[in-house]
Parts: sequence; C-alpha cells; structure tokens
Amino acid sequence: MTVDPGAELELLLRGAVTSGVSSAASAWIWHDGRVVACAATGVTRADSGQPVCPDTLFDVASLTKPLAAAVAARLVAASLADPEEVVVSDPQATLTQVLSHRAGFEAWRPIHELVDGRLVGTEQARRAVIREAGLIPRKQPDTRTEYSDLGFICLAHWLEQRCKKGLVQALLDDVTGPLGLVHTHYRPHGRTGDVPDEAVAATEIVSRRGGLIQGAVHDDNAFAMGGVSAHAGLFSTASDMGRFAVATLEACEKGGWLERSVARWFARPVAKGCRTPGWDVKSPEGSSAGNSFGTNSFGHLGFTGCSLWVDPEERLVACLLTNRIHPTSTNEAIRTFRPLFHDRVHELALESP
Repeated sequence: MTVDPGAELELLLRGAVTSGVSSAASAWIWHDGRVVACAATGVTRADSGQPVCPDTLFDVASLTKPLAAAVAARLVAASLADPEEVVVSDPQATLTQVLSHRAGFEAWRPIHELVDGRLVGTEQARRAVIREAGLIPRKQPDTRTEYSDLGFICLAHWLEQRCKKGLVQALLDDVTGPLGLVHTHYRPHGRTGDVPDEAVAATEIVSRRGGLIQGAVHDDNAFAMGGVSAHAGLFSTASDMGRFAVATLEACEKGGWLERSVARWFARPVAKGCRTPGWDVKSPEGSSAGNSFGTNSFGHLGFTGCSLWVDPEERLVACLLTNRIHPTSTNEAIRTFRPLFHDRVHELALESP
C-alpha cells in the first residue's frame, strides 16, 4: 500500500497537538530535490485562536541565529576575507569563534532588566543591551564551546557596522530577498506588516509583559532591543525555514547563493564534536534529530519549540515549528516528540515514491 506522506505528516502533527506538545504545529519536508510533504494543524492560541495553516507565522527564536550567521557568511564571500582572521569583538574574538560559540561569552544574562522599562524598544535601549553584552567578562576564546546568546547580540552590532545598514535591511538584502523567503521577517515594536498579531502562533503568558505574548518576540533581551537581534527575533513559516536550509545544502554542493567554499565553512564543524559557524551538529546520543539522521547532520533548535535539521548524505531537510511554550515554558513535551518526529520523517522521505 502506498503511503501518503502528507497525510502521515498531518497525523503526526495532530497527535502532537492533541497530546499537549503545543497548540500549533507546522512542518515542511524536502528530500533529494523535491518537497515530500508539508502540513499544519492546531490553533494559534489555546483558548480562542485561529486555525493554523502553512502560512501561519511562528516565533522561531534561536533559528534566527543561522540566518544572522548567513548574513556574516555573505559578508565573508563579498570581502574575500578569512573568517579565522576577522575580529568581531574586543578582547579579540574572530568571526568563526563567535558564530561557533567558542568566543568565551557566557550563555545568557537578563540584560533587559538593566534597561529602563520606558526605553524598551527604543534605539537607546538597543544600544544599551548591545553595550552590556559586550562588557560582560569573557573566558579565553577557543577554550570551550558554550552556546551563547550574548555573542550573537554582539554579532548584531558588528554586522550593522560592517554592512552600514540595520539588521532588518541586511537580512533582506543578503538572505531573505535573494532566497525569496517572503514570510521571514522581524516584527519590530509597533510594526506588524501584513499579518495581525492574532494570526501569529502565541507563546507564553508572562505577567510582567502584560499577559499573553502573541505577535511580539518572546525572548526578553530581543524584546528590549525592539524585537530585532541576531540571537532571536525572527518570525517565519516552516516552508521558508526549510527552503533556507535547502539553499545552504545546495550551496555546499555546487555553490550559488553562497560560494561553495564559504557554504562549506558555514556548515562544517570547526573542530571534532563542535558546532559549525551558525549551526549545531548531531549529538552521538539523545539528539533532537532522532536516530535516523546521519552523523554529519547539522541543524538548530529554537526555545519556542522550533527545529531545523539537514542530513547532507540523504539530502533531507526537515523543519518543525511549534509554540510549545504556550501557555507556559514549563511544558517540556517537545523533548520527547522531536526525535520521534525526525525518525518518522526520515522513514516517510525514504519511502515516498
């Protein structure tokens, strides 16, 4: 009997929603040159939300990082610079060290608490967050890998200086524009574009933020920066994020949107077992990518419940977007669901005619 991958994927997502993983879920699967399946189910908020469709926007949280890193990669290609020598911050850390989380930055600090609430979202507040991130004492670069939002906050400042434009425009010019990712963008305070807040997958209920967060970035440091940073802030769809990963994979194979040598630098670990410049790599055990994705797979997770994984050997891309932190971030059911999802997706892709 022929398996319908679209129906199977929808069934898988529906099970996640009904079991309490999230109120909304969307997924997009690509294998060896074609879209195998896409599906979306649930509602944008648990109490009175709109039905989810493939174009529903999700706060992709740290999936912002690979796209910000891609802006840096395009800069490297344009300037013919060596990313091992490009200095991003002081004390000196190279672009490769910052992007691969080996620049010595701490993981995170609630810098937003240092910003006057009346300034949140203003350019003054944004400068204050970037300044404070850069002032936090660091360990010696390349001594360890420590996943850091702070490093990418500093990266945002560096990118804007080098590009001589804001991060919103830099992303449009170098990534989302060339790749046609029309649903991927920041939602700066007070500017929602064509999509009203009510149509965006909701995240957490946070009393100090006024209750339910819907249509605004969940990450507090990014929120204090007006919703625009290199570590978080983007909203997107499963198809857009998946197409970004496909473009990265194809550039590694034959160039194009990124030069082949730069794309391979972007997607390969800097050292054994370490992250790549902008991506995570598959852990030998307990990976969110499950058991079936290959050992050379690369990808990224987002705190809100999003993931994007690439298996270069199988030429397989899987994007899963959920709002697992709605209505509370204490919901950890996604940890069990993610590896099951990726194992099933791997089966569907290889079984599909």
